[in-house]
Amino acid sequence: MPEPMRRTTARVLPVNRDGQVLLLFGCDPQRPDLPYWFTIGGAAEPGETLAEAGAREMLEETGISVRPDDLVGPYHRGFHEFTWNGWEIANDAHFFAVRVDDVTVSFDGLEPMEVGNVLDSGWWSPDAMPDPLSNADLPVAARMAVEAVGL
Repeated sequence: MPEPMRRTTARVLPVNRDGQVLLLFGCDPQRPDLPYWFTIGGAAEPGETLAEAGAREMLEETGISVRPDDLVGPYHRGFHEFTWNGWEIANDAHFFAVRVDDVTVSFDGLEPMEVGNVLDSGWWSPDAMPDPLSNADLPVAARMAVEAVGL
């Protein structure tokens, strides 16, 4: 079995005035019948800082523009192995928080391989996270995001 693709990623949890975090809802293209909730983010490109990657991913995946210095963190780090589109992936995920209010989510900037696989978005309280989640750490990461932005 081949080694998993190792990626260093920036994950972003936007937090609104009510202490809710924004998650995306979507699926693995090879398993569309098993959708789940996950954080905004992705791999840092060569020469890109994690904060720059987080800000870029926010714009691409939600249409919400933030500056790298708007991001708080990284405040948490998690290691997760998973399969996506037939690839074995090992993520070294660095979590950032950002305070946003009165924003509109748009999927117009999704990368071609994400179109059709990101289905929805929603604001969730860390104590009332939806099922299923991409990983069991998300409620803890969401609580930490709310604290990181000072709510």
